[in-house]
Amino acid sequence: GQGQNRRGLSSDFVGDGAYYVVTTNRLFPPFKTFKTGEIKLKPETKKLAISLLINSILLVVLYFVAAKKFPYIWVIYLAAGAGLGLYYVIYNKGFSGKGVTPDMLPSTMSLAEKEAFIEDSRKRLHNSRWVLTLLVPILITFMLDMMYLYLFPYVEAIFS
Repeated sequence: GQGQNRRGLSSDFVGDGAYYVVTTNRLFPPFKTFKTGEIKLKPETKKLAISLLINSILLVVLYFVAAKKFPYIWVIYLAAGAGLGLYYVIYNKGFSGKGVTPDMLPSTMSLAEKEAFIEDSRKRLHNSRWVLTLLVPILITFMLDMMYLYLFPYVEAIFS
């Protein structure tokens, strides 16, 4: 039969319930379906994941190559990361609409205003995902740089 569990996942039970398929998934929206051992990403999510991977590789390589000739490249990356982070938070209005339901909003707002606010918040989060494809690689770059500066000498000392 078909049913919906308390987490919002619709499911089909085939036979005696041994085979479980999630047909719609509101809990993890980037995923189209879950089947036993199989996860399919939406094309838009694949595009963002590929963009994140390519940007991570490019920004890390650019950082370490530029650091050889320009030792203050970290300042540029820090400023870019701070700027992107601030833009992401400000554009999304401090995430004030994330996870909000109409009954959580003030009673002075009409139902249409409440729905418009929630939809605007959802659209803003969706439209600003591209920022994360630049911000996350900058954070990865700093993490790798810290490992290179502080962890690598200790590992090198162990093997020398």
